[in-house]
Amino acid sequence: MELRIAVVGCSSVARNHIPHLIKASGVRPTHVLSSSNERAALFANQFNLIPCSEYEQILNNKDIDAVLIATEPARHMAFSEQGIEANKHVLIEKPLVSKIEDGETLVRLASEKGISAGVISQHRFDHGIRQFSKLLNSNKIGKPFLLSSTLTWSRNEEYFRKGDGWRSNSVNVLSNHGVHMVDIINSCFGVPFTSAVVASRTNPEVKTFDTAILNMEFKGGLIGAMICTTASPVSEGMSLAVFGA
Repeated sequence: MELRIAVVGCSSVARNHIPHLIKASGVRPTHVLSSSNERAALFANQFNLIPCSEYEQILNNKDIDAVLIATEPARHMAFSEQGIEANKHVLIEKPLVSKIEDGETLVRLASEKGISAGVISQHRFDHGIRQFSKLLNSNKIGKPFLLSSTLTWSRNEEYFRKGDGWRSNSVNVLSNHGVHMVDIINSCFGVPFTSAVVASRTNPEVKTFDTAILNMEFKGGLIGAMICTTASPVSEGMSLAVFGA
């Protein structure tokens, strides 16, 4: 059975997803929606999709099974909720939503409807992370007692001003960047039972915070810290060190 999926949003992120959807077996992207009809038409022409001018065209189309939501985060909740209510599976670009209670609502609605709802967290599938998981499961590093993670990126003013400025106004370094490493840590070690954040703002272009330290404590005695910033003069990416005994 082929899963027919509509793409909501014509951002650069959506363009990254489309080639993978086209190559994936059992999945076929069919429609696209944008706040700009012109962008939707160009996107549709490039990837051989059907452009839509209203979300209702997707919600009311029984031939569409799922929706990939790749808009700015402020619109994730509305698109996701409506999609679930219309019995569409939803896959949502990170960050999932802006409020914890909104995320809990989506989980509840999807469960009640028997719908699959997920957020894109691709890095847990990176080759290095999968190899690391195998080492953990084989006990070759012993019992983990300490983890240390860093995420350092250099983001300029142009980056924060893209779109409607949501990268500066509605998300922060943890929810938009650190979430990648948080997902990796959760997939490898489970969700910490306590956590605490210290955060600050260095770049005046950012309205939330661009630097943070996340301290975590896990069942079994593992403790850890994650340092992340988008104010670094040089982008060094992500790193994770785990110590076992």
